[in-house]
Amino acid sequence: MVEKRVLGKEHQSTLVSAYNLPGVLLGQGEFSEAAQIVQETWAVQKRVLGEEHPHTLVSASNLASALLKQGDFSEAERLFRGTLNIRKRVLGEEHPSTVAMSNSLDVVLARRDECSGAAAAKKRKRAECRGVMEELDA
Repeated sequence: MVEKRVLGKEHQSTLVSAYNLPGVLLGQGEFSEAAQIVQETWAVQKRVLGEEHPHTLVSASNLASALLKQGDFSEAERLFRGTLNIRKRVLGEEHPSTVAMSNSLDVVLARRDECSGAAAAKKRKRAECRGVMEELDA
């Protein structure tokens, strides 16, 4: 990023560019690259703008989304919960951004449960197959 090299990583223009880039990358399916960039940006934003700044909160959400897309449900859940708590405190329970964050957390929980259920079903199927194979061998 030119802004980062010329202006420095904490300059407002650099932060705006870095704030926008992960959303583009997420839209293109570049989840790992988006997660790396947003992680770096989020760390600077927390220090420079503060944890309650709208851009900082969106970056936390973008990072959680990237982690969710990579299957890191526990970290995505942790970030969504933390961001949701801040939004509730700062914006209120009924603010559209708070409601959207709550919905995002619900998605994480549902995906995690689906994967847990799928893993359990796969384990049961393997056991059933082993039982069938043992019967055939007998």
